[in-house]
Amino acid sequence: MPEGFGPLSECKWRVYLGGEEGRGQFHLVGYSAEDGCLIYSNAVMVDLLG
Repeated sequence: MPEGFGPLSECKWRVYLGGEEGRGQFHLVGYSAEDGCLIYSNAVMVDLLG
């Protein structure tokens, strides 16, 4: 985890596919185990992974 963040609970990967080519993106969503705040990562294009 980046500095300043602790453990997460209820983590999920969200994947979105769309368009004629079925291209997509994903991001991580979870809740701070300390205070329950929603935390999510920046979206990453699947194409960028190789």
